[in-house]
Amino acid sequence: MAVEEPSVIAACSAVAKLVSEKGSGFVCKSTPPVMIAQIQVLDLVDMKDAEYKLRSGRRRIIEHANQACQSMVARGGGVEDLRFRKLSGSSIVVELLVNVQDSMGANVINTIAEWTAPYLQAEVLGQARIGIRILSNLCTERMTLSSF
Repeated sequence: MAVEEPSVIAACSAVAKLVSEKGSGFVCKSTPPVMIAQIQVLDLVDMKDAEYKLRSGRRRIIEHANQACQSMVARGGGVEDLRFRKLSGSSIVVELLVNVQDSMGANVINTIAEWTAPYLQAEVLGQARIGIRILSNLCTERMTLSSF
């Protein structure tokens, strides 16, 4: 580790002292490396119909999304799940949960969102309008716990 900030060096030194006094080192556990692709859907005419189509088409949507990351799927990763949540008015956000394996995943997540958005519009959501398609930096599915 290389840093110049005195407060960071002081904090690291304090933690190192605590760890050396305990003598046991660190124990880390991580959840699977799942990141979230988000696709904003605007101007839904029939919210209940959209919800039904997303639930019933979940497997087909995931299969389509995985076409954008075939090498990741071959390594055991890829899109594993789909969920959605209502926003205000006639809008929802469709979230694709992607196991990114050993990568951070930003590029592949954005590629998956861009690839899947037109499919959602054409095959599932009809006249709705697609808004943003992006990686979420809110990593609620990818967590690490460290203790000593």
